[in-house]
Amino acid sequence: MKLDKLRCVECSGNLELQNDSYQCLDCKKTFANNDGVGVFFREDNQLFSNSDYENINKSSSPQKKYMSFFNTVKKFVKFSVNKSFDESIKKIIGSYEQNDIDILIIGCGNQVEEFKKSYSREGLDLNVIGMDVDINADVNIFADAHNLPFKDSSFDFIIITAVLEHVLFPHIVVDEIHRSLKTEGNVYSEVPFMQQVHEGAYDFSRFSRVGHVALFNKFEIINSGIVAGIGTAFVWSIRYLLDSLLSPLKLNFLTKLLIIFFQPIKILDYLLPDQYQEDFCSCTFVVGSKPKSNFKNNFQYVLALYKGGKITLHK
Repeated sequence: MKLDKLRCVECSGNLELQNDSYQCLDCKKTFANNDGVGVFFREDNQLFSNSDYENINKSSSPQKKYMSFFNTVKKFVKFSVNKSFDESIKKIIGSYEQNDIDILIIGCGNQVEEFKKSYSREGLDLNVIGMDVDINADVNIFADAHNLPFKDSSFDFIIITAVLEHVLFPHIVVDEIHRSLKTEGNVYSEVPFMQQVHEGAYDFSRFSRVGHVALFNKFEIINSGIVAGIGTAFVWSIRYLLDSLLSPLKLNFLTKLLIIFFQPIKILDYLLPDQYQEDFCSCTFVVGSKPKSNFKNNFQYVLALYKGGKITLHK
């Protein structure tokens, strides 16, 4: 981890590495450096505590040890492919003229090494920092996305997928992304729309495509659209319906078996035009760029992006 990118989450001061901890040169606050993984949470954080992460040995994590195996298996059993992500990432990385790209993945899980393998090429150095709050994630940093431990203009590219629905204040997280990006740096975001709760109490929000774009109001919008469409949304609904019906009978283990028979419905994601899926899609994506000067997309512009079915419900 490069010290020149890090800042104190308490006072925004500079940090220095001292043995097994980072210390702020201004407020003297210390943050753990546990087996090469920094832990950066404010003392007043009500959801996460530095002490919860300070004794984790990431090198012995079973998730890290078996990450490649599970990723390989997923490629064979996953019915649908996220083309929006792959195409967007390749296009963005290919647009940079420099050979050294600083990338932050917020909510990285165990995907950092797989990401590097997928998008690296000869002569290109991807400096990827993985950040998460999941104690089992394969990360460089544990931190809260509401208060990123990075200095202004630190990254060329920030990726945040399936995270904004799990934070209390998405607009604050997006402001932090804007602050941490270099001018003309890019962001790729994915959020769910028609999707059931999947992280219990830590699942707060859903976003239509227009709402997703409005959230990134300070960015120039390069592209936006559907990640997973009406077929995926329908399968999600069936899965949760089965689980609700079978759980009282203690037969919810059958859900994973029965849902296999509904997987072919996801082909609708590919067969139907996006216009007729936007109002009932499972997930949406946004690609944005941090502009040279301060500006905000006006609300009429955001509304004009709507390409859905424009269905009117008559009483």
